[in-house]
Amino acid sequence: MTTYSGNCHCGLVKYTITLPGSIYEQDITSCNCSLCVRYGSLFVYFPKKEAKYFSGEGDLKKYSASFGSKLAHHRFCPQCGSYMGWQSVEPEASAFLPGVEGVNVRMLNDIDIAKLKIKPLNGLTGFGGDYEVGKWHGAEAH
Repeated sequence: MTTYSGNCHCGLVKYTITLPGSIYEQDITSCNCSLCVRYGSLFVYFPKKEAKYFSGEGDLKKYSASFGSKLAHHRFCPQCGSYMGWQSVEPEASAFLPGVEGVNVRMLNDIDIAKLKIKPLNGLTGFGGDYEVGKWHGAEAH
């Protein structure tokens, strides 16, 4: 078992996660869904509620997004906006990966991103339906 500490950019949110081995042995996902490509996040997964928060958990802001019939709560620091990760929702029938939480590896301390086993995850079409993102095409010409 290996424990890692993490925090948001401003330090309001502080937590630890414990993984069955080194993070460098875990499959880390890089999702191409419409949210993750904007956040630039990388995820490690573990059972929901396993992260131990030392500060800021109650302050986290959430954005709930659905892909097809599945839903996840994406969580952010209210001060600096750091994307901390996501949690599955209740009831589990509508949850994306029921009983699982994904932590944004980029929020963990002292991790060498270049040494991670990063695997692509097809979130763009692989979650049972596409999510239409509104697109701004620039100011209209006058």
